[in-house]
Amino acid sequence: MSSRRSSAGAAPADKGRRAQRIGLAGVTDPYLQAHRLAERAYLASHLTPISLRDQVLRGATLVARLLQSGEIAPDRPLLVAGAGAAGVTAALAAVRAGVPAMLFEASNDSLALQRFAGSRFIDPAVYDWPVDHWGSRLLRHGGSVPLPFAADYASRLASQWMATLQAQAAAPATLLTCYWGAAAIGIATIQLPDTTLGTRVVLDGVGSFEGGALIWATGDKQEDTAIAGSGFTGRPFWGPDDLTMLGAGARVLVSGAGDGALQDALRALTGRDDMGYLLRDLDIDPAAAALVQSAEDRAHRIRVWLPAGGSRANCFRELDDVHRDAVNIALAAPRLRTTVDATLAAGRPMVCVVHRQPWLTAYYGLNRFLALLFDRFLRNAGRDPLLYPGATIAGVTASAASGWDVSFNGTAAPPAGRFDRVVVRHGYKDMAPIPLPAPLIRNHLLPYHCP
Repeated sequence: MSSRRSSAGAAPADKGRRAQRIGLAGVTDPYLQAHRLAERAYLASHLTPISLRDQVLRGATLVARLLQSGEIAPDRPLLVAGAGAAGVTAALAAVRAGVPAMLFEASNDSLALQRFAGSRFIDPAVYDWPVDHWGSRLLRHGGSVPLPFAADYASRLASQWMATLQAQAAAPATLLTCYWGAAAIGIATIQLPDTTLGTRVVLDGVGSFEGGALIWATGDKQEDTAIAGSGFTGRPFWGPDDLTMLGAGARVLVSGAGDGALQDALRALTGRDDMGYLLRDLDIDPAAAALVQSAEDRAHRIRVWLPAGGSRANCFRELDDVHRDAVNIALAAPRLRTTVDATLAAGRPMVCVVHRQPWLTAYYGLNRFLALLFDRFLRNAGRDPLLYPGATIAGVTASAASGWDVSFNGTAAPPAGRFDRVVVRHGYKDMAPIPLPAPLIRNHLLPYHCP
C-alpha cells in the first residue's frame, strides 16, 4: 500500500527534559492502566462510551497522563494509529506540549464520517443532563484539548478540526508528521537507545516507526442499519437526513432502543436537532431531574463492573421504572404540558419506535427521559404512542408510490403500512481487530471534562 506523508518535522533532542522516572508513573496511573494494551501501548477505541465528546476526552487525557509518566517527551515521540476524533486530538495535544507526533491513517482522509453529517447536531455537554453543567454547550478542558469544541453541527466541527490538523501539519518546523493510506498492522514493545522502553509500529507496505508510546485509535466498528432477510439497509447515523424537515402526514419508523434510535426519533418528532433548547423550553421540575440523576448514576456504576457479556436487564428495568416516575412528576406541571403540546402541534409527522426489549437501552439519560416523556404525553392525549416495546420489523419493501411498506412482529406493533422514512439503529459490530488483547475493563465511567 502506498502512503502519503505530510509535514516531516524532526524530533528535537532535549535530553535534559527527560522524566527521571520514565514508566513508573504509568504503572500506577489508573487511567493509563485502564487503557493499556501492552507496555507503552494504549487503546483509545473499542471502548465505551463512544460519543464524539468521549473520544476527544480519551485522546487528550491519555496524552496528559503520558506526559506526566514520562513515557512521551521531546525526545520520545508519540505514535498514533487512527485519525479520528481521538487520534487527531492526541496527536495535536502532544505537539502542543512539545512532543513530536506521528499520525498514521489507513484511509486518505480524516474525520470523514462527521464532515458529511450536516444534519447531526453535537453538544458536548447536553447529554450529561441533569448534571449541572449540561447547559454550558462547551467541553471544559482547562486548555488541554487542542480542538475547538462548542455545540454545533458535526460537519462544521469536523471541518474546523481538519483545518486545525492541516494547519499544524503545514506549519514551519512542525512536530507533526501525518501518514495517509498507511494502515498500522502490528505493534511491539522495544528498548530504545537510552535503554528505556518504547514502542514500534509496523505500517503495511511502508515500514516501521519507533517512539516512546503508542495510542491505538483506529475505527473499530461498523454500524448495523439493516433489516435481516429484507434486503433493506437504512442511512447511517453520520449520514445526512431530512428527519427534522418532514411535515404533517409523514410517517417515520425507527427500529432500535439505544441512543441513536431515540435521538433520531426525537428529532423527527419535535423538528429539532438541538435538544439543549428543547430542555430549556420544557423547564423540567427539579424533583424529576433529581430522580433521573440518581438512577443514571446507580446504573453507570453497575454497568462499568459487569463481566463481558453480562446482562444489563436489571439496570435497564430500574432505569425505565424511575424515569417513568420522573415523567409523571414532570407532566404534572401545566406549563410543561403546554410546551410539549406546542412542540407536537399540527405539522409534525407521526413517529413510531419499535424495539425488541421491554425497556430502552440508551446510555444517556436525556434520550431515555425525553422519549418516555413524549410517549406518555401522547398516550395521555389519546394519540398514537411513540414507543412500541416488544415489536420488531418483519419485512420492508419499496412502496409502489414512495417510501416503504413495512410489516411487523409482535402484538403491540404499529399498524402495518407505508412509512416515508425507515431508520434502523441496531448498534455496532466490531470490525477492525485489536492487535493485542484489549484491557479487561472496556466499559468506562469517564470524567465529564479534562481537569
